[in-house]
Amino acid sequence: MLALLLIIVIFTAFRRPGITLALILNINNVKALFTNAGHPIQYDLLENSVAFGVVTPALFFIILIFRLNKKSFLKYRLDIFDLFFTFLFLNICGILLFSSNFQENFFEASKIIFLGAPYYFIIKLFLLNSEDITKTLIRDFFITVIILSLIMSVMACYFYVTTDFIALQGYQMVQLTYPGVYVIPFSQMVGLGILGSFFLLYYDPNLKKKWLIIIIAIFLLIILLLTKNRGNQLSFIISALLFANIIFREKISRKTFGRILLITSAFIIIILQNPEISTKLFSRIIRVLEDKSILDRIESYQISFQVIKENIFGIGFNSFNDYYYLDYVHNLLLEIVVFFGLPGVLLAVILIAIFMGLLIFKKNKENTYLNIAIILFVYHFIEAQFSYTLWMQKGLFLSMAFLSVFSKYFRNEKTL
Repeated sequence: MLALLLIIVIFTAFRRPGITLALILNINNVKALFTNAGHPIQYDLLENSVAFGVVTPALFFIILIFRLNKKSFLKYRLDIFDLFFTFLFLNICGILLFSSNFQENFFEASKIIFLGAPYYFIIKLFLLNSEDITKTLIRDFFITVIILSLIMSVMACYFYVTTDFIALQGYQMVQLTYPGVYVIPFSQMVGLGILGSFFLLYYDPNLKKKWLIIIIAIFLLIILLLTKNRGNQLSFIISALLFANIIFREKISRKTFGRILLITSAFIIIILQNPEISTKLFSRIIRVLEDKSILDRIESYQISFQVIKENIFGIGFNSFNDYYYLDYVHNLLLEIVVFFGLPGVLLAVILIAIFMGLLIFKKNKENTYLNIAIILFVYHFIEAQFSYTLWMQKGLFLSMAFLSVFSKYFRNEKTL
């Protein structure tokens, strides 16, 4: 099955790279789909695979670079996103230079540089120098995500009905997912599929059988609810509301937004810094849901603040579980500061500034590609505050590439 996937990747990377981009962005789901095809009742989470997780994306990016070699001149435009990655790489170098565990930190840094960063740099470079196929690439990307989400969701429902789902899923509460893949990447793919359906319905005037896309979007929305992954559900709701806001040309008052953000931020910091307050505020929800993950994350955030206070220059990669049983913080902004200490604060500030700017920025509903990039960034940024570690933020890095390109180019394109 791996050979079949590699053939698909090679063929589509040359002919329709948008399809390949969707596949490698959702490689955990694709790996489960291809691996479990003959063993659908195995709900054990699949182990990391070099062939799927490293070789397949690398092959795609190498092909994109090969395609760019045919051009006599390559253009590249620096912006705030490149500033973010510059500071990120400088912080990584600092960790490696002063690390007491060079080998482990080097391995983690390599994953950020070679498995995460290409979603920004190579995709941005390719889009800037392949304007003739950008529209096809974006459309193929979303159509592929929708089809992949639909196929795996239908199969997940079938397995749920025809197998002893609860027993096979083991320690997890009943969260709908595809056999072999953890619920978070599955849920995130489904949410992206719904957003893709919205984009096609609104921005593609040549779309045929819109009723079918609407039915698919409704079905995927039900699946998203059944995954019971609150981080993805929250990020989807906010992204969908922002998209509605763009469509109806309603904008949030900057003064009102600033007050809301200031009060909310102060409130979050207070409850995270005071376990007694946070426990009282969340205990009723926790008792109702009996959800250990909420308690774990709250405690993880509280410990993160303590780690930052005691280690102003960070603790490096893969050291958080020396302070807590979780492997990582489950909050991108906190994790960056935990990793890099005070130098990492600038990275967190840049991300927050981008996020706030996109929410406040006056948007034109006719800026099709820029609006799509904004929604994708918001979707992945919010989820990043609940799940994944830094090198896994591929969707966020990809949305940065889209924002970097579409903030200047394709501003007059009104349709997909």
